[in-house]
Amino acid sequence: MKLTPVVLTQHATVSITEAKEFNLAGKDIDEVEDISCCIELRKLNLSNNRLSDSQSTDGLRRLTSLTWLNLAHNELDQGEFLRDLTELTVLNLSNNRLLQLPAWLVSCTKLKALIVNNNKLVRVENVGKMTDLNTLVISHNEFEQLPTLLRNLKLIKLSATHNALRTIPDYGHLTQLKELRLGNNRIASVPEAIASCQALEILDLGANLISGWSDIVALSKMTKLVNLNLKGNKLCEQADYRAKLLQFIPTLRILDGERFDTKFLERRQKTKQFKEFAAEQIKQNKPFNWFRTKEEREQVRKEREQAKKELEQTEGSTGEGASKRSVAETEEDRSTNAPPPRKKTKRDEKRDKPRKEGRDQGEGKAKKPRETTDRAQPRNDRGAKHNTSAVMSAVNGSSKGHQTAKKSSGERSRGDKRTNGSK
Repeated sequence: MKLTPVVLTQHATVSITEAKEFNLAGKDIDEVEDISCCIELRKLNLSNNRLSDSQSTDGLRRLTSLTWLNLAHNELDQGEFLRDLTELTVLNLSNNRLLQLPAWLVSCTKLKALIVNNNKLVRVENVGKMTDLNTLVISHNEFEQLPTLLRNLKLIKLSATHNALRTIPDYGHLTQLKELRLGNNRIASVPEAIASCQALEILDLGANLISGWSDIVALSKMTKLVNLNLKGNKLCEQADYRAKLLQFIPTLRILDGERFDTKFLERRQKTKQFKEFAAEQIKQNKPFNWFRTKEEREQVRKEREQAKKELEQTEGSTGEGASKRSVAETEEDRSTNAPPPRKKTKRDEKRDKPRKEGRDQGEGKAKKPRETTDRAQPRNDRGAKHNTSAVMSAVNGSSKGHQTAKKSSGERSRGDKRTNGSK
């Protein structure tokens, strides 16, 4: 299939003149026509296609704005068509048929990651001038030695596994190197110069020819090395290999792919205990549904529904049996999931003691009846009481008036008698 602007339109969510990324991996593309209309294109993935020669990829020449290009798993044996792509920062040419790196790479001064593993490269040239390069992957090739020009770079990661290397070059100037992978080669010893790579954290020397402790003396000076792989060397066959190596390099946390630092082991032990506990609960049909598979959860649900129906038929349609069973299941679930009781401390005993004594003393005393007030009484009672008071006050008032009237009449009669006597 030819890659044309029309094909790009079918894979674009916006206008191809505005698109910044295309993923065309595995589209059976064998030729790229002029797609220079993609003026905003920055990232292009053409891996797992059938691109083979410079003519079939000539359409890529004018994509001068590309910064990320993946041409892995094709049939390329040259790379001249990429000469004008000077803005590239990441280039993946792995799993092709390259015999040597193209000379034009010198002009890619902005390149930061170059991936050319699984080719047929014998030597690396024109790489020493890529001053911004920090990642170089040249594994699965046919290198017998690495160029010393690499020490002029600012490499952070260098991978050259599965080659025919016999020695490690003097890379003491790679002060920023953090990851070095040289496994599956023919290296017999580690040079003293590697001690200058003080930033190195990951070192892979697995499946080489290292046989004695004297071959790795330089590693004892690595103050930041946390991950070391020596698996597949004769040195690993010694009885005290692991214990002695941990004393040799105390900063290690991962050895031969196995992590052994204390915090990690504690977390792994707790995870193992939980899995064992959960498995036991599942065997006992306890409620650990999140640990069961979907089929197991469905089976448990059907069994419970069937048991519920049978119980309802036995107990009748009132649902008393089902309610009792659900309550029993709830109590069982609570007792199953409840944490073990915490052992009481002296502080807890002191805190609970006065409360208990107060309760004991209060049990012997009789509670006084609560005095009721007018507000506490019912509305009708309050009204009746009010009416009674009114009647009584009226009666008292009338009697007092009667007595006053009687007294005044007596006084008048006595006055009349006095008047008659004086006459």
